[in-house]
Amino acid sequence: EARADVSIEQEDFKKEADHWRKDAAEQASRLKSAEQRLHQLEQRKLEDKVKIKALAEQLQAAVDNGFVEDGQPDAKRPVSRPAPKQKAKASTEKNPQSGLVDSP
Repeated sequence: EARADVSIEQEDFKKEADHWRKDAAEQASRLKSAEQRLHQLEQRKLEDKVKIKALAEQLQAAVDNGFVEDGQPDAKRPVSRPAPKQKAKASTEKNPQSGLVDSP
């Protein structure tokens, strides 16, 4: 009977060890997923900072060139559209056929 008790006890220890191994593997998997998500969010944050910086530079250039009024940040007035750029005209001058449409 003592051997049977020891055998049952060993079986219980093995089951418990298996349970904790499985739990540890699940926790490791969750941790890996969380670390990957964290990395994605950090990368997105860096990309967003670059985009914000570029947009801020574009806005400053627009203000500097007079396309946007430099006013109160709370001012809610429409922004006038800039005049068409000369580049579009220059490109049709290089290739006069590109801006023409055949008329009937």
